[in-house]
Parts: sequence; C-alpha cells; structure tokens
Amino acid sequence: MNNKGQTLVIFVLLLPIFLLLFAYLVDTSLLFYEKNKLDDLNKMVIQYKMDHVEKEEEKIKDYIYNNDKKIQIYALKMDQQEIQIQLSKKIQSLFGRIVGIKDYTIKSSYMGNIQTKEIKKIEE
Repeated sequence: MNNKGQTLVIFVLLLPIFLLLFAYLVDTSLLFYEKNKLDDLNKMVIQYKMDHVEKEEEKIKDYIYNNDKKIQIYALKMDQQEIQIQLSKKIQSLFGRIVGIKDYTIKSSYMGNIQTKEIKKIEE
C-alpha cells in the first residue's frame, strides 16, 4: 500500500496549526520584551526623580518621552516621601490580527521611597 499521500494530507492539515502557534509565540515574546522595557523605563524615571528631587514635572515628562516616544499615558504622583508613576503604551500586534487583536495595551506601575531609595512594583 502507498502511504505517501497520507503523509502529505497530515502535513497540510497540521501546517496552519504550527503557523498559528509560531505567530502566538512571536507576539507573546514581543509583548514580554516591551513590558520589560516599560518596567525598566519606570525604574529609571523613579531613580532619576530620587536623584533630582528639585526637578519639576516637565523635565520628568521630557525624560520619559526621550526614552520611549510611544508612551501614551503617564501618571506621576509625588509628595515629600514617595513617588508613584504609571506608564502605559499600545503595542501593535504582528500576528494577532489573524484572530482579531489589533494591538495590546501594556501598563507598568512603580513606587519609590525618597528617603530609603527603595523602588517597588505596584500590583495592578
């Protein structure tokens, strides 16, 4: 009996599934990469603000947008002891459009204590 045709049918049926899994892997990896970049930027901004307490908010905003121009929303709360910052941006999906996902929104929130120089993540 000739099995060459059966192998081709199985390959043709499984190929789209493997391509979708690969696309999901690429999108997920891109999302984690961008989330780590956003977390790092958040930590850098808090560290900058702790080192330059006298700087006004406009310079902090410039510092954020000079490091990442895709930031869409930022919220900054400051008092004498704490700095809280939340950054948010949208990442275009590379392969999510196949299933109807045009873009992803990622957020990062951190808080820094000026006196102890401690930076910690705020859970959302």
